[in-house]
Formats: sequence, C-alpha cells, structure tokens
Amino acid sequence: MKRIFWLSFLLGLAVYAAMLTVTLPTLMEMAGGLAPFDMRPMGYSEAEAVELLAALGPEGRAYYGDVQHLLDLVFPGAMAVALISGGMLLIPRPWFWIFVVLVIVAKGADYMENAAVASMLSHGIFPEVAARASMFTLVKSLGDMIVYSWFLLAALLAGWRNLRRGRTAR
Repeated sequence: MKRIFWLSFLLGLAVYAAMLTVTLPTLMEMAGGLAPFDMRPMGYSEAEAVELLAALGPEGRAYYGDVQHLLDLVFPGAMAVALISGGMLLIPRPWFWIFVVLVIVAKGADYMENAAVASMLSHGIFPEVAARASMFTLVKSLGDMIVYSWFLLAALLAGWRNLRRGRTAR
C-alpha cells in the first residue's frame, strides 16, 4: 500500500507542478491576467465566466480544453488514489470510510467541474452551466480543504506516535 501511495502521490505532485508552473500561468497570460476557472476556489459568476472566455479567445480556450484539461484528467485521480491508499495506513477503520466518501466527493466534484468548464469552452456560456461549474468548484475546494487537512493531521499524529514509541523504547 505504501508503494501505491508514493507512486500516485508523486504522479499527482508532478502533474500539479506542471499545472502551477506551465499551464495555469500560460492561461493567465492568455487571459490578460484573469485567473482560470481552476484557480477560483470561491467560484465565479456568469459574468466572470463570460469575461474569462472572452479574454482567452479561441486560442486560449483551445489550450485550456486540450492541455490544461489533459493534466487535470490525471491529477484528481492520482490524488484520490494517494489519499485513499495513504488513508488506509493512517486512519482508523470507522473514520476511514467517511474519509473515502469525502475524497470521492471532492475529486468527483473536480471532474464534474472540468466537464462543465469543457462545455463552456466548447459551447459558450449558458447560465445553468456556469452556475453548475461554479458550484462544483466550491464543492471541490471545500472537499479538498477537508481531506488534505484530515490527511495531514493523520500523518502528523502517526509521526508523533512513532516518535513517542521511539523515545519510550530506549
């Protein structure tokens, strides 16, 4: 399980690094400094979505849909596998299943956000699609905050327990 955790975590980290250092800055540049949908954790209005798509133009929309979404196809899945496999090692069973549900909700919302954004990139803005994309962004953001915080806390507690065991063994 540790091997699965580390492989999926490193894959997710590499993809995230590529998004943060290449695709998202490129999209911001193409949009005249406007943040892409993926970088708006509090969501966005229909007017903000229209403004971003207009600023991106056809070339920026194509880059978003092709390059960014290709990376964002891998990232949520890799991180879901990392969180769940790591959670199996760190989180006690009754709580682990709640954690799994939260991971699925957060990463599922990420995929649903991507689908709604892909629709806006291809077909333009429709009020219900923009509202749905924004809602999925909010769910993803809140879910990610919860699961990453929970995972970090579980890892810190496991480290603390191991440290204490090492001291008492002496």
